[in-house]
Amino acid sequence: MQLHWKQNPDLAIGNPKIDSTVLPTITGMIPPTFVDCNDWGIPECLMLADEKFSTSIDIPLGADVFFEVLGHDQKTQQRNYPVLQDTELGWII
Repeated sequence: MQLHWKQNPDLAIGNPKIDSTVLPTITGMIPPTFVDCNDWGIPECLMLADEKFSTSIDIPLGADVFFEVLGHDQKTQQRNYPVLQDTELGWII
């Protein structure tokens, strides 16, 4: 299997080979209910890794891949909003 990130199809993370197991399902819908993130104040200039993150998870990453793509920059929001984390794939929430 070969994966291409939609924001940067040429991106190779460390060793471009990713071992995977394809299953019909690993969990129910995540998140299980609608998440309204319109008032979170996410800066429009940030390229999110997944613009539709509040509807479903497309592919879970294992810890071995997660720490390879993790960046150093974080942005915190006011009030009790989630932290924005920079990655090689774009910003995640």
